[in-house]
Amino acid sequence: MIIKKRDEEDMANSFPKHLPKDAHPENKLLFHTLKQYLPPDYLVFYQQTLFGYQPEFTIIGPDLGLIVLEVEHLSHLSTWYPPYSLMHPNTVIITPALLRARNYACQISHSLQQKIQHTQGSSSFSFPYGYGIVFTQLYQENLKQKGLASLLHCPYVLTRDDIDPCSRSFSSEALLQCLKKLIANPCPISVSLLSYIMKTALLQVNTKDPLMN
Repeated sequence: MIIKKRDEEDMANSFPKHLPKDAHPENKLLFHTLKQYLPPDYLVFYQQTLFGYQPEFTIIGPDLGLIVLEVEHLSHLSTWYPPYSLMHPNTVIITPALLRARNYACQISHSLQQKIQHTQGSSSFSFPYGYGIVFTQLYQENLKQKGLASLLHCPYVLTRDDIDPCSRSFSSEALLQCLKKLIANPCPISVSLLSYIMKTALLQVNTKDPLMN
C-alpha cells in the first residue's frame, strides 16, 4: 500500500518540531509517523516535561484524550523473557516500559485533574487517558511465533506493523484505532475542557512555537 505524506499544515503539531540528530532511529520513525499521519488538531510531545514527568511520547487528541507511549527497541524477546513453557499459564508480562508508561499516564492525568479542579472550580469532568508500549523492531507475527501474544497486555501493545508507513497493513485510520484501544476509560471530552488541557500542556513545554502566543 502506498501512503501519501501530508502537507505540513495537515500534520499533527509536534514538540519539538524536529528530533535531534542523535535520537534513536526507531524513535525518529515513531515521531515522524505520529506527526505525519495523526490529524492536524493533535499534539505530539517527544521527551517533553509535563508536570515534572518526561515520557518518551505524549499524545493529546480531541477524540482521543491523553496517551503516553514508551518504546521498546528489542529485536529478540527470547533473551529477555523465559521460555513460554517455563511460565505459569496465567502469567502476564509487565515490561519495564509498560510500567513507566502506566505511571507517567496516571501521574500526568492526576496532575491535570488537580489543576483543573483548582483553576476551574469543577470536580466533575471526564478526562480519558491511556498508555502503551511500542515494539519498534517486532511485528505481530513475531509475538505470535514466540507465544508472547497471550502473555503480553496486548491491548496496550503496538508493534512495527502499527507505526511503519511501509508496512502493508499500515494506514492513518488503523493508527488512530490502535491509539484509541489504549484508552481504558473512553468518554467524550467537552470542547472547553479539551482546549484547557491542550493549553495547559503547551504551557508546560519550553517552546517558542506560535501556538504559545
